[in-house]
Amino acid sequence: MDINDAINLAISYHQAGDFQRAECSYREILQIDPNNFYAWHYLGLLYFQLKKLDSAIDSLQKAIKSKPDDSHVYYNLGMVYQESGKLEEAITEYQKALQFDSLNTDAYVNLGNIYKKKGLTDLAVSHYQKAIYLNPDHMQAYYNLGYLFQEEHRYDDAIAYYQKTLQLDPNLFAVYYNLGYIYHQRKQFDEAINCYMKTLQLNPDMADAYRNLGLAFYDKEEFDESIIYYQKALRLNPDFIDAYNNLGAIYQEQGNYHEAIIYYQKALELNPNVATAYSNLGNAFYSVGNDQEALIYFRKALLLNAHYVEAHANMSHVLLSQGNFHEGWKEYEWRLLKKESRSKIFLQPVWDGLPLQNKTLLVYAEQGIGDEIMFASCLPDVISMTDLCTVECDKRLIPLFTRSFHQCSIAGRIDYSNTDSPGPPLADLKIAIGSLPKLFRPDSKGFPQQKSYLIPDDQKVKKWIMRFSEIKARVKIGISWRGGSTPNVIRVRSTKLMQWAGLFSIPEIAFINLQYGDCSEELTNIEERLGVRIHTWEDTDPLKDLDDFAAEIAALDLVVSVDNATVHMAGALGVQAWVLLPYVCEWRWMKQVEDTPWYPTLRLYRQIIPGEWEDVFERVSSNLRQLVFIGKASVTEGNVESDKIS
Repeated sequence: MDINDAINLAISYHQAGDFQRAECSYREILQIDPNNFYAWHYLGLLYFQLKKLDSAIDSLQKAIKSKPDDSHVYYNLGMVYQESGKLEEAITEYQKALQFDSLNTDAYVNLGNIYKKKGLTDLAVSHYQKAIYLNPDHMQAYYNLGYLFQEEHRYDDAIAYYQKTLQLDPNLFAVYYNLGYIYHQRKQFDEAINCYMKTLQLNPDMADAYRNLGLAFYDKEEFDESIIYYQKALRLNPDFIDAYNNLGAIYQEQGNYHEAIIYYQKALELNPNVATAYSNLGNAFYSVGNDQEALIYFRKALLLNAHYVEAHANMSHVLLSQGNFHEGWKEYEWRLLKKESRSKIFLQPVWDGLPLQNKTLLVYAEQGIGDEIMFASCLPDVISMTDLCTVECDKRLIPLFTRSFHQCSIAGRIDYSNTDSPGPPLADLKIAIGSLPKLFRPDSKGFPQQKSYLIPDDQKVKKWIMRFSEIKARVKIGISWRGGSTPNVIRVRSTKLMQWAGLFSIPEIAFINLQYGDCSEELTNIEERLGVRIHTWEDTDPLKDLDDFAAEIAALDLVVSVDNATVHMAGALGVQAWVLLPYVCEWRWMKQVEDTPWYPTLRLYRQIIPGEWEDVFERVSSNLRQLVFIGKASVTEGNVESDKIS
């Protein structure tokens, strides 16, 4: 057998996967012809396939000595170096390959991969584009460009290259999967779902795609669909920790806390070092009123990650609800490190409570309207310490705050991410309005017994007094029955207007609508079914005109409301208000007590059984009947200056 026949026979063994016989054949050839280029070259490729990278490098280098002008052997040696992590050597070999074959598009693509790995994005892009220029149908170059731009968050460019990839091969499930991820990041959930579905048509065993589908439906708040796809992910991968953790989050969002706890615990059985699962467990236990377990799991999360912002912030809610202000306010400060925090907008140093002589202070806004109103109770304390204080607030609060805190400057809350917005107010120091209690309310004794601190517009109050005087009833009570901004919070805090029927049956009371948002259908339904008119006026909108809303509340005898901004406004104005609270409520209302240090004129009615409002309304109705008919309510028609209901 001549040498060429021997080479062909060895290659046939190689191609058939008989690597042992192929290696022996190549070695036998090299014993006869120690410089045989083909034997060394194919032996190097064989060792590359067997992951014997050092032997592969040695064989390919000997092939190059035998034939130093062959492009392919340089290219293959570059691949071995690249696989070995020797990127500089790989670059050198690929460049040599291109010296002998400038049309080797795969060499350009592999060079692009190396430059991408080294963080040299521009070089990577230019090499991928060179491959496409030489071969407009080079699918891998298009895909790699799409993936590079995806990692750079240049999503428009990534989509364009992925779509070109699919034109060349419409059955690449990885492309659809990546497109799904991009659309998901852009909150284009329907497009993301379509791409994940296409991924699963092409690869029905991809657990990650089912997981991502579950997440997309979760973000669309289609929780039942989300559960279906997470369960499918778990059938393919029973050890899928993310799926257990995310299923826990869905059940928690639905209020099924016990089921949520089971899934979080399953995630921790698989990996006891997942801080997010411990933090989520803490939230779930807090949601069922088990504070001690909640604290245990928050602290376990922090043992794994001492800088876990969410765990610190959530733990603060438990501590504050228990009245542990000293530790609670300290943990509460972690909220300022959340991504959505506005603290990074203002570059001034944070005020630490030291004297403010010759210093200007900015108190900046955060969180919602209710929080701004509640924390504004600390403004008199800080204003007394400085000659020049600027308070930033929601623009709708400007008239009310300007009238109530005339010793300081009031500025409207501005979206400073908008480049057309004016710059932040000038000041030497800054502090978030929610951080003031840490300085001025260190314990329960730090709360001043101030009945009110917001001052309504006197003329607007008189307008509402005149309106209410036209209603033929002795007592005027404002009501609000819905609260919260997210589905889970709305579900827990809100009531149905029909649940108020017992109150509506009490004579001598007129009920005034204080509910923000469109509730005309609910009001019409109550009037048709119960014959009760809830008085409302079309020229008032608490979502737009808070100053007029404050005046309306100030003209009332009593407010009865679920937990929302309405009760904060009533408390800050010193108006009597009865607050209907869920079994587990916001930290600010603390535990079990019927009053609150934040607002002396508020009375708290808590659920005894989670989700059950019937007992709450029975107690409110009974107390209201006593106050109206036993004489504790001395309000007379058209005279809201008389003693208020207490």
